[in-house]
Amino acid sequence: MAVVASDYINVVRHATELDCVAPSDLALITRYFETAEPRDELLHESHASTLRKLWRAAGVDETPVEPPDETFPEVSESAFDLLLPTIFVGSFVLSEDPDGVSLALGVVANYVTDFFKGITGERKVRLDVVVEEEPDRKYRRIRYEGPPAGLHTIVDIV
Repeated sequence: MAVVASDYINVVRHATELDCVAPSDLALITRYFETAEPRDELLHESHASTLRKLWRAAGVDETPVEPPDETFPEVSESAFDLLLPTIFVGSFVLSEDPDGVSLALGVVANYVTDFFKGITGERKVRLDVVVEEEPDRKYRRIRYEGPPAGLHTIVDIV
């Protein structure tokens, strides 16, 4: 199991440069968001739509980065690893509604548990959470890669 923290690009600025919606609360960030130049390079992980539905059912508000009336394509890979979409946590929601952030990450953890039910052998999940830090608007990526049972560690870190 590995949890690694690193600097991340300015999410709000880059979303604006890509003519996307700049997230301020919770959002799912696309694959290649960090390096994309034109917006058509952005792809959601295949589990993004499922997580959005689960969040809505749990009362978790999310700000989609895609412009209204536009859907980014999803990418799926065949592997024994579960690659989850990157979750963006804005500084406002982190300070004003930490229980909401815990709920959102708990929904993800429950989804991972259900996803791997009945699957034997080595199971691995990867989840990135990008956190906007106040007051200087720095962005940190926390990457978890390991067995599903260890996913709760990222909740404690965030």
